[in-house]
Amino acid sequence: MQKCFTFASDRRVRALLCCSAAVLLTACGGGTDADFGQASQTAAKSYADATSAAVTAQTVANGHEAVATADGATRTAAMTVAVSAPTATPTATTPTTTCNYYIAPNGSDSGAGTLASPWKTVKYASAKLSAGKTLCARGGTYYGQAGLIWKSSGTATAPVKFAAYPGEKPVFDGQWGDTGTGGDFLVFSNNSHVVVDGITVQRYADKYGNGAIDLHNGQGPVDDITIQNVTMLDNGSHTAQDHHIYIAAGATNVTIRNSLFMRAAGSAIQSYHTPASSNIKIYNNVMIGGTLKCSASKTNPCSSSATQHWGLMISDAKATQIYNNTIYGMQYGMDFNYGTVNTGPYTVQNNLIVNSTVAGIRVTNGYAPYYKSDYNGFYGNRTDINWKGANMSAAQFASSTTNERRSVRANPMFVNAAAGDFHLNAGSPMIDKGLAMTLFKTDKDGVARPTGLGFDIGAYEKK
Repeated sequence: MQKCFTFASDRRVRALLCCSAAVLLTACGGGTDADFGQASQTAAKSYADATSAAVTAQTVANGHEAVATADGATRTAAMTVAVSAPTATPTATTPTTTCNYYIAPNGSDSGAGTLASPWKTVKYASAKLSAGKTLCARGGTYYGQAGLIWKSSGTATAPVKFAAYPGEKPVFDGQWGDTGTGGDFLVFSNNSHVVVDGITVQRYADKYGNGAIDLHNGQGPVDDITIQNVTMLDNGSHTAQDHHIYIAAGATNVTIRNSLFMRAAGSAIQSYHTPASSNIKIYNNVMIGGTLKCSASKTNPCSSSATQHWGLMISDAKATQIYNNTIYGMQYGMDFNYGTVNTGPYTVQNNLIVNSTVAGIRVTNGYAPYYKSDYNGFYGNRTDINWKGANMSAAQFASSTTNERRSVRANPMFVNAAAGDFHLNAGSPMIDKGLAMTLFKTDKDGVARPTGLGFDIGAYEKK
């Protein structure tokens, strides 16, 4: 079964991209970030998310890692999202970051873009940013706004930012609209040095199988894009295997971190299509599978079988690093299985992969020479590793390759997986068993790594 990626003419992207629905990969490359390092931050933030197939309303308390702004300030905003009925009225707070421009659900694009007179749409507001400036989204629910092309770029030292207003909950809701080929939320094409931080994106559907957030080199280079502290829920077209985030056709220097992904029609993150994307970093994320909570629309019928297949699918990608993610309840936690460019390197370390119904990690022949993994945790998977077509436990994989010599195959002792709490209980065998990283110093909540003797495996560090 194939999926075709068609980009709307108003984006001036006239390429037809075809990709197999049997592919979704996540890869990690670049051993330079796998050195031992000392954590230097002590900020702690709490996060909890209630989720199950039978639950229709979840609340996410998503802590934000301290992030340096262009003027040297830091932001440590906490975010709470009521998924089924997002808060519609912003609550004024004192910001701890520099917001230069504002949008709000009750704003107007004829306004001044100020706190008192905010704009309304991302499409309009993003064109107003210059290097070093931040667009802050006030709390509440923004309906529609599909098929948006981000309109500005920053510099390496002064990126442009699209961020949640500190302490508030901006939720962008596609409502399964009849949006055809423009059903994704946000498209980066010919953009560089952009940070997306702290927003929630839910119920967007592009029937040709892109992502709710789409990084695609259709109009020009896409470089240095960071997506962090976001929550993505129930995105996909139900029948075309859409993804939460799609990295395509030559995007470079992409970082996706500290985020929550729940229930996509295809994968949480997919890379695909030549020219190959490169230098992808994916770390400190939680990815939860399950069947989409969807409703039918004219162009996007709701399928009861739209169950997320992959946490990560990496294909047509070069250097890729995948560290300290928790992936739960997928068919494949990670899949390296498609595309024509597979030269890596792919480095997969400190990830916790649980309850995969087919395989925790699949690596096909073309990817195997460039694949390296170790210090990962496995539990409850039908098979831990599918290596060049052969099913193996992590221990069998270690004995037949140079990979996973220090993996942990045991019950991770989550606080409450049924309720969506994937923190580790005291005594978890995943505590202190990871490889320390110089790439980052905190976990998904902002808790310092290491807090104990070493990095914990998965997205969370035990306090």
